[in-house]
Amino acid sequence: RAWLFLSDAAPLRESFPEHYHEMLDEGLRMPERDRAEIEIDLHRTFPNHPLFGGFRDADDAAAEPPGRAALRRVLLAFAAHNQSGGYCQALNFIAAMILLVTELQEEPAFWLLVAMCEIVPDFYSQYMTGIRVEQNL
Repeated sequence: RAWLFLSDAAPLRESFPEHYHEMLDEGLRMPERDRAEIEIDLHRTFPNHPLFGGFRDADDAAAEPPGRAALRRVLLAFAAHNQSGGYCQALNFIAAMILLVTELQEEPAFWLLVAMCEIVPDFYSQYMTGIRVEQNL
């Protein structure tokens, strides 16, 4: 919980209590090509971590890891929220780390991701303009 307050994500969450769920619904309705970008990165995200890929029992092999399912939902909601930039490839690792810190609590993870990306605007946008500017300094 401390991360929500330290990042200023808590006031955002309190001001817009239904926003995560609204954005998730919107993300689930995004065009297939936009959702496909996220799907590709899900399998690349910490594939050896038990919550995101890892090794499971033979009985559990077909079940999707809980972290991967949570990551999909957080990234879809964020892509819908971030209408100017959508989804950026590096976000999968950042969102996964945030999910680990929040113990897979999706809504706090979403708000932390929003707060982090607003602190460094254009770093995690489609063209990564912020990162490119920083590299040239």
